[in-house]
Amino acid sequence: KLEPEPISADVAGFYIRQGEIVAPSEDGSPLYHLVASHMAHGLGTDSIELTEIHLEYNHESPDPWSMDADQGRVQTDWNLIHLSGGVRMIMRTEENEPATLVTESMIVETDSHTARTDQRVTLELGEERLIGTGMTADLMAGRVQLESSVNGVFESRLR
Repeated sequence: KLEPEPISADVAGFYIRQGEIVAPSEDGSPLYHLVASHMAHGLGTDSIELTEIHLEYNHESPDPWSMDADQGRVQTDWNLIHLSGGVRMIMRTEENEPATLVTESMIVETDSHTARTDQRVTLELGEERLIGTGMTADLMAGRVQLESSVNGVFESRLR
C-alpha cells in the first residue's frame, strides 16, 4: 500500500489592496480602525508594511483621534503602529473645534493608549500655531504635551 506524500505549502506572505484592520480593545469593542491602500506582510517578519494610511483611534468614542500618513507599519500583535511621511493627527477640542498636529513620524502604542514622536511637531488650532520638538498624546484622556523648544504664533483678539 502506498502512503500519501505529506503536502506542504510555504506561504511567502501577502499583499492586499485597500485593506482594513479593526483591532479590539480589552472589552472586545473596536479600539482602532486602520485603512491602507496597500498592505504587505513578508514571510518571517513580525510587521505589516502599509501605504496611504488612515487610522481612527478609540474608534467608537464620540471623538476618535484621526491620523493620516504616507506609510507605516503595524506589528502583528496589533499593539504598535509606526506612522511616517506627512503624519497628520486631528482631534477635537473641548469647544468642538478641530486641532491638527503635523509631524514626520509617530509611534502609536495601544497598550498605553499613547502616540509619541521625537520629531518637530506643529500643532494648529484655527489661526494659532504651536511648534515644538517631541510630543506625547494620551489618546484616552485627550491630552497633548509638546516636550521641548516650544514656540507659538497667536493672533491678537483685542480690537
